Amino acid sequence: MAGFKDFREIVAWQLAHQLKMQIDGYLASPDFKRRFKFCDQLDDAARSGPRNIAEGFARFKHKEFA
Repeated sequence: MAGFKDFREIVAWQLAHQLKMQIDGYLASPDFKRRFKFCDQLDDAARSGPRNIAEGFARFKHKEFA
């Protein structure tokens, strides 16, 4: 298993971040802005991936596995 010093080195985080950036671009278009609930749900879903990976990386401490 590779040792990561920062969560930004994890390929899964990089891909999730790219997806989030693409979705942010789509949500900026006027076609999406008309559907408020859909935009909110899509925005929350896109942001949760990178956020959860970063949170899981921060929790990898020896105290929690003792």
